[in-house]
Amino acid sequence: GDEVMFVHADEIIARIMAQSGRQSGLAVILSSLLSFRDDEIYFKLERALFGRTFHEALFSYEKCS
Repeated sequence: GDEVMFVHADEIIARIMAQSGRQSGLAVILSSLLSFRDDEIYFKLERALFGRTFHEALFSYEKCS
């Protein structure tokens, strides 16, 4: 829309750094979430899912993420 949201980056970064120092492993998680590495999305035409609801399609495969 026409709205603008200002983000106080200094404050957010300071909070992230403080929490990363307090929580073991948090830095690794945040680094993964905020990086552009491994951010690929692949699309595949899957005829077996035609006519199914999103919920049905979501649980059609055991090994997916």
